[in-house]
Amino acid sequence: MRRRLNRHRCRIIGGLYIKSIGREYRKVRIFMRLAEIFMSYIQQYFGKQPQDLVYQDIIDFFANEKEESDKIEFKSYHSLGENDKEKENGIIRTVCALLNSNGGLIIWGAPIGQNVAGRTEKVFVGTLSPVTRQIEKDYFINRITDSITPSPNEVFFFRLEDGTNYVYVIEVGKSEYAPHQFRNIYYMRIDGQSRPAPHHYIEALFKKITYPKLKGYIKPERLYHYGTSIFLKITPVIFNLSKLLNEHNVYYRIVVTKGIFANSLKDRNSGNPYGLNGNDLRVLNALDTIYYNEPYQTD
Repeated sequence: MRRRLNRHRCRIIGGLYIKSIGREYRKVRIFMRLAEIFMSYIQQYFGKQPQDLVYQDIIDFFANEKEESDKIEFKSYHSLGENDKEKENGIIRTVCALLNSNGGLIIWGAPIGQNVAGRTEKVFVGTLSPVTRQIEKDYFINRITDSITPSPNEVFFFRLEDGTNYVYVIEVGKSEYAPHQFRNIYYMRIDGQSRPAPHHYIEALFKKITYPKLKGYIKPERLYHYGTSIFLKITPVIFNLSKLLNEHNVYYRIVVTKGIFANSLKDRNSGNPYGLNGNDLRVLNALDTIYYNEPYQTD
């Protein structure tokens, strides 16, 4: 059953769609999200910023025994009987579990876990088991967003390399839109493992959702020359990725930093939607309700 909630508007500012919840604003991506990097887990475990992390840091990290927890998981690359796709699916499953928990860190290329007498958990120490193929960030982030429903935002992918050996560090932030599912199964972190979540846990996560999840995109349609000017035709598109409905009518805004909206030159009456000398488009009451997976778009 769909739930109708209030306090929702969608705006577009400077090429970024922004969702307002009261007075707080959250950026969402247009094609490629401009990440505000969530660094707390990398800082917690390595004491440095993500961009400063190098391959040697991972070697040094595993110089001493490490155990997995609900916030960190180690994946070796040499898993017997698994092809590359299965290994990637294992990573995506863990990402899903972390999203449904409190976020965390995945180190892919860690040492192979070892059983130690008298201890129930495996320990990870010594020689790394690096990934032997280069994986592009865009490819893997697209795999994650295509495989996990609803698509997550707070996932960041870092590649560390030593010649042809690679270690991938994946940081996952706590999701505002949990629960997420991978292949129709909800996962969570329990005792350092990614396991299917029980019904009561999923039900509790659903109760935490308090507003719809809208994502905005600007779709380029056509680029052409006319006289001495260059024109770009665009179509704004807004999706509702949740089954919750907005109560307030949708309002959006687009600001052009270089150039102006061509139609702003034609419409000079006081009620036109353009401002800032043609650089600003504001559309009030664009739509009363955006339904789940029924995108709104306009010319």
